[in-house]
Amino acid sequence: MKRNRWQAFNGWRSIGDVKTPILYHVDRTRDGSTYTSRSVKATQHSVPVFTMQASFKIDEQDPFHHQYKMPDVPGPEGLLNTRELYQLVLDHPEVNGANKAKVRTILADTIPLEMRPVDPKGFLHQKVGEPKQYIWMRAIGKIGDNLKVHQCVVACLSDMTMLGVATQPGGRDYKTGYMTSLDHTVWFHNPFRGDEWMLYESECPQCGAGKALTLGRVWRQDGVLAVSLAQEGVVRSKI
Repeated sequence: MKRNRWQAFNGWRSIGDVKTPILYHVDRTRDGSTYTSRSVKATQHSVPVFTMQASFKIDEQDPFHHQYKMPDVPGPEGLLNTRELYQLVLDHPEVNGANKAKVRTILADTIPLEMRPVDPKGFLHQKVGEPKQYIWMRAIGKIGDNLKVHQCVVACLSDMTMLGVATQPGGRDYKTGYMTSLDHTVWFHNPFRGDEWMLYESECPQCGAGKALTLGRVWRQDGVLAVSLAQEGVVRSKI
């Protein structure tokens, strides 16, 4: 039976070596009439660098359905993207050398993705704010019609800012000592295009003792909930 929707995955990764081939071990966890599950482990030098649980399903229709309402926020038109915001930070005369070096490292990244925060000051930690943020995001250029490629793009995008929301209540005074994701779970609900504007809503219900939990939702511009997310991560303050 053909599986034509990647429904969910829960992944963990460690530091890998980009110069070393990756060996993937795939276990057929379950083959059902509607759902199929797989367990994946990626290794380098016989050491696991990534694990994933994936669930696939066939498309089906049901007359009963509902979802949350999309947040009412300004659209992407007229908002500055993250590269433009970081350039403003770089050009600001009061920004010290260490912070400018960090910004230059960010600007050196050439990943063809665009993000436009609805609240730039909160995103840049220039103010004390709630642990909640809204970012418009999309891939730059056209990436074809393969739904799985669009899902991969959004999975990548969703991991880039999800832990940052945990430290927004600290504002300017918060200094990050160490931050990294521990696991990342994605549920795909409805078809979407990763090269069209989508609203990424994320929040952190709890952060402390060196760890944070963040939750997210990705919305199409027409108000359809496309993706739900959850992530645990290490968030340690610089002391």
